[in-house]
Amino acid sequence: MYMDNVVENPSGFPLELYVTTSKPNVSVNVIAPGYPLVVSLTDSLTAGTVKQFNIPKELRQVETGLERKAILVEATDDVVVYGVNKELFSNDAFLAYPTDTLGMEYFTVSYAPPTTNCEFGIVGVVDGTSLEITFPSPSGTPVQVSYGGVNYGNGDKLTVPSFNRSHTLQIRSQGDLTGTFIKATNPVAVFSGNVRTAVGESESRDHLVEQIPPIRSWGTEFVTVPIPRRTVGDLFRIIASVNNTAVTISGMPEMTIDRGEFVQVNISSTMYASIRATRPILVMQIVYSQFDPDEPADPAMITVPPTDQFAQEYSFLTPVYSGGVTGGDYTHLFLLAIREEDRNGLWLDGQPLNSTHTVNWNRISGTNFVGTWVNVSGGAHTVYHPNATFMGLLYGTADRETYGFPVGMRLADIAVNYTTPAVTVTTVTTEAPSTVTACTAALVEISDFNMALAFAIAVGVNLLTACLLIIATYKWRQAVGENKFEETMEIPYRPDSNGTIGGVGGVTTQPDPDHIDRNWLMNADDFEGHEKGSYDINSRL
Repeated sequence: MYMDNVVENPSGFPLELYVTTSKPNVSVNVIAPGYPLVVSLTDSLTAGTVKQFNIPKELRQVETGLERKAILVEATDDVVVYGVNKELFSNDAFLAYPTDTLGMEYFTVSYAPPTTNCEFGIVGVVDGTSLEITFPSPSGTPVQVSYGGVNYGNGDKLTVPSFNRSHTLQIRSQGDLTGTFIKATNPVAVFSGNVRTAVGESESRDHLVEQIPPIRSWGTEFVTVPIPRRTVGDLFRIIASVNNTAVTISGMPEMTIDRGEFVQVNISSTMYASIRATRPILVMQIVYSQFDPDEPADPAMITVPPTDQFAQEYSFLTPVYSGGVTGGDYTHLFLLAIREEDRNGLWLDGQPLNSTHTVNWNRISGTNFVGTWVNVSGGAHTVYHPNATFMGLLYGTADRETYGFPVGMRLADIAVNYTTPAVTVTTVTTEAPSTVTACTAALVEISDFNMALAFAIAVGVNLLTACLLIIATYKWRQAVGENKFEETMEIPYRPDSNGTIGGVGGVTTQPDPDHIDRNWLMNADDFEGHEKGSYDINSRL
């Protein structure tokens, strides 16, 4: 999906799509399902080659609205895909994610206050999907969105009941859309950024866009490499997925943010920093506007991958300059970070990196990582390490025009079973039982077959034994009559791809050893309809 990118004098550039592979022979099809007669492209790739596909500019989304402007890339083997959304003096690029890595829960991020609107876009992958979009609570410029004849503001919920394959929804607002929560009933793709904006005190503007990783692939450890040849520093926006998330950045006081909230910090142009969090976060690096002709640049937004999502190999093709300045061109820079002991094993285009470039490594405070950047020429490149993972970001700068994006990353579900603050479940009676566990007592009032099965799996007994225990407990409670007791248990709170949390209702794939005796999953909706007062969830979800 290509979001709105508005300039005073449109150039008519096509939308650019790049595809590369490390596999020997791959066939690629590029289509627009909503416009099959407009886009239907086919080509073949060999390992290390990159193909550029041009998409008609009419498939760029405009304003707030629902359309069918999705671009579908299908290949016979694994490929890497990225898009470039270019206008005169306004450009940015994004890494596109495979459909099998998409999720159902996202938070968006933009820069604010924007010169021209903040925006985000959603792409449908499965027919019959419904969307629930919750705009952020007030934190800056108020959100004002008009969709379907209804006006929405901060904290309001917009529902799209029928969102099908190849549907594209774009939302624009002059207010800050960062922290908008998107929940879908099937996997969707989400893009976020700004139509065109200045960042900082300069008035120079550019388009911002990134495809947003699903919450389940967020991480807790990050390292940063400053944008080269600048002195104004870099802006970072950090968004939390869980309440009470503590964030620590090299040389700064600890900050605490709640779910959907963000912090915005400036990190010096000389600082190679580490960012750590107690729970999964999303980190965006935003390039400041050009303020000096000696430091050509413009805004761009770059997803910083968690260290757990680094890969071993990246292939990419550098974008082409829009031609805004006669004789001008991009300077292309490859930013990377790797563990210090692995730095000598890097290869660029078939040769050891340290044999073709003078590499100045910089230690990243509080970690065993080092970071650097190198110039790369225009064209196709491959950066590789035989046995270590590393971060790779591509950044290009010209007079009043810039792009930046991660050239690849893993999108493993590393946040699915992440343990966060416990949910407290309280069962109330007046006479404490001597032989019945809190686990069994919590199941008594809803003791059906499904609960028995969940209990059996949780405590490691067979189904018959679980049923007998529950029946015995139920009979015991009947004998007790109105006598009641109060007992509280802590259940680990774990976000996963279905939005469930630690408790009853399913089984975790990776049990927390500290809670092995009661390691279940509970959906908050499971409590609806049960006897009032039976369960008390003392945690904000």
